[in-house]
Amino acid sequence: MLDIKDLISVSTTCDVVEFRRLLREAYDVRKANFLDEIYFYPPGMVYYSTSFHKAENPYRFHATSVTGKGCYLNCDHCGGKLLETMIPVRTPEDLYRVCEKVKAGKGCGCLVSGGCLKDGTVPLQKHIPMIKRVKEELGLEVVVHRGLLDEDVVRELANAKVDGVMLDIIGWLPVPVGLVSLATLVACSYLGYRFIPPFFFP
Repeated sequence: MLDIKDLISVSTTCDVVEFRRLLREAYDVRKANFLDEIYFYPPGMVYYSTSFHKAENPYRFHATSVTGKGCYLNCDHCGGKLLETMIPVRTPEDLYRVCEKVKAGKGCGCLVSGGCLKDGTVPLQKHIPMIKRVKEELGLEVVVHRGLLDEDVVRELANAKVDGVMLDIIGWLPVPVGLVSLATLVACSYLGYRFIPPFFFP
């Protein structure tokens, strides 16, 4: 079985037949390790109604931002618009207060996210102990969006017993100019680089 570095190398240079074989292998690994279930977390930041789901409880699943409306990258696909709909939780105590309101409003959990720093990460490390407390004391589901991940943060999130981690995945490196910095970061992250030189950024 290929490791991630080999997979990236092969998938960017192989032909269509080999690429399909790799996709099949990846699917088989997924089937062997995960259930045939998928969980959807409808956005809690805006009201909406569809033929199969209606947002009836505004406290059901709040979206919070540890950076308020701020984001260094300001990528084209978002432009900070998503942050405008999120509740600012700049301190861990702010997060706990919001989660108490979610619990009192019979909600089931929240998203902890925010804008990215220069390195493509969402700075939620100082909130992780409070996320653990929210899980233990309030029993809410907590899903986090961290942007790019590193081993230490993954361990901390696992220790906090988060219910899910949202990832930014760029499947095609020749992305629009507004995302080039992030694409470089993703490639470096996949390749295991610990340090990304500052000249990748404006």
